[in-house]
Amino acid sequence: MPSYSTEHLLASRDPTRPIGPFDGRVAAHISPHPALNYICTTPNQDWIPVPPNDGFHSLRLRVDLRYGVYDYTLHPQLDIDFYCHHAAIPRRPTSPTDPLSIMWWDPTDQDFVTASGGILLGVGHLSKDKVDRFQALEQDIQKRTQNYRETASPSPCRETLDLIAIIATALSNSIIRLSSLKTPYTQMRFTVTEFQRYFLEMRGLLDYMEIYKPRMLGLLPAASSADPCIGAFTYNELVAQHFHRAGLPVWLLRPWDGEPVSNNILCVVQPTLPDARMEDYDPPFPTVYSGKLGVPAAINSIHAFSRTWLSCKNPFKSSALPSSSNQTVSSSSSHATTSGPSAPRGGGSGRSQVSKKPTKVIQSGRDKFKPLESHLAPFPIPAWSLGLAAVNQSPELRLTDKTTAPQLAFYAFPDPALLISPKEDSKKAKLLTTWLLCRDAWNSAMTSKDSLAMSSQNWRDILFQDFTIIPEAKDTKASESRLKALAKFAPKDLEAFRTEPQYATGQPMTWRGRQYVPGTLPPVQVVREILWELYELNFTYELISLDQHACEGLDLENETALYEREADFIIPCFTALSYKRPVINLPDKNEGLASDTMPERLEFVLAMAKLMSSWRGEKPAIFDLHKRRLQRSISREQASELEKEVARFYCQTLYNYFGRAAQIPHRLYQPL
Repeated sequence: MPSYSTEHLLASRDPTRPIGPFDGRVAAHISPHPALNYICTTPNQDWIPVPPNDGFHSLRLRVDLRYGVYDYTLHPQLDIDFYCHHAAIPRRPTSPTDPLSIMWWDPTDQDFVTASGGILLGVGHLSKDKVDRFQALEQDIQKRTQNYRETASPSPCRETLDLIAIIATALSNSIIRLSSLKTPYTQMRFTVTEFQRYFLEMRGLLDYMEIYKPRMLGLLPAASSADPCIGAFTYNELVAQHFHRAGLPVWLLRPWDGEPVSNNILCVVQPTLPDARMEDYDPPFPTVYSGKLGVPAAINSIHAFSRTWLSCKNPFKSSALPSSSNQTVSSSSSHATTSGPSAPRGGGSGRSQVSKKPTKVIQSGRDKFKPLESHLAPFPIPAWSLGLAAVNQSPELRLTDKTTAPQLAFYAFPDPALLISPKEDSKKAKLLTTWLLCRDAWNSAMTSKDSLAMSSQNWRDILFQDFTIIPEAKDTKASESRLKALAKFAPKDLEAFRTEPQYATGQPMTWRGRQYVPGTLPPVQVVREILWELYELNFTYELISLDQHACEGLDLENETALYEREADFIIPCFTALSYKRPVINLPDKNEGLASDTMPERLEFVLAMAKLMSSWRGEKPAIFDLHKRRLQRSISREQASELEKEVARFYCQTLYNYFGRAAQIPHRLYQPL
């Protein structure tokens, strides 16, 4: 009968011999089940954490908004080949003065600065001193990341580069939300822990690629001791050898029959339970993964949840959008008159019979297919203005119906023209005041609700409300109207987010930290900044939604595929600072698609051509320029023509799906 005794574990103990990868400075007998017995040894640690068992586990955020014993930034996990860098994540420093200690810090109510002004009580932001510390660390790790991308030799494989890009983007998005977006307390805490998790994962990934992997391969000398990292459990002897040579903490699990052990084990210890919070948050977060650990799906689920729970939702989400966008659509000519996909209404097959001349619909009020003419408006971009004016508004080109997909005709943010539509400056100022009072609340709601886009009339009704005056008790109609409007701006779960609508009585008009007198029109450039931001946000959300409708073969149920599509095709259409939803930094100069010179714009025009090349419909042949490896091989004339065709195709395609004029990019500053 086998004897699982300490004497059998120490049968080959010899303190004079060096400890190899299969030996143990310490060891433990692990028996998760009477029929299962393992030895857990470590050649480079003095303790053994309780290893995860082989059963099914449920992963979800706990009371501290971390994943408890399953959080790979806090506790050793089973080694996963694709995520082997998790073992290189730094361990929590023992000194609170260590610059890295903030990556395990938990915010409290005292770190939450409640926003003044606005129609939603309970939104705010992380204190500036903590944001500053996070930003400094983020800038350092991003510089190191960029340097690794440019100088690594040999160059990493495509999968590693993709993972680096995903983590770097998520890290950047997190710090932008912390520094710029006002949210409820729970969302702030969530963003803090997401930033910490992504930072530590990036640090571990870079350290693994630059330090530990070269040691494993013999390109650097082997480590004499283990570094203060998280480490990993493994059943694989080769992994134990690699980690031991690299200086990564490793715990090797092997079946044990109870017989005397031939490996050199110096000491037997009791496994240590991890110090982890496993209580649920109130209310509990959803389970992101159920199943066995030690598989990529578990980590993928954590990544996917962080991208979706606090990512900006789809304001145009409609039941009419199929789970796959691989529907067959015939297309018309790629010229400006019929550019973009077209089909008979109702989705019938065959080429639409469309007049060669653009059909113009008689409209009441301002023609939204023409630039906004006002000294307060941002500056139009000629190619985009021409593309919008050239849209063929023939009803036969419509690919969706208002009765089945009404959301597509709506706006994620107010049409900028609405805010300056009154003739009197006082009324313009009132609309601007109302929007700025609503802005933080709307941005917050955009991270918690789908299908928020509203019609122009709905936006008009809301912006003409006066949220600075509490209705009299007898004025029930006005009160109901305002409360209904306020509810639209509230997060999805008021109880979970500890927020409530309020009237902004006596609140100043605030724009990016600057306060202005309500009822008085701010300086021209300030108004222009407000309108420019709305154009940019509307364009960004419309582009993402349109891509999901028009891209051939895109699986809309696959969150990972959508995220990769966004990272690979949509983000390159914007500058690094402009693609931040729902907060956009004001640039110091015209940039991206709005750059003043064609050479500066070309990179982003080519990205748009590449993106739209996978859309349904007959594309202009000039779109193939995006396949050229060298931009300098493209002449100025070709670049100018490509820009015009990109704008035309985009504006026409959006009309075909949305049934309205596109919100197009503008310049914030007078072009040079």
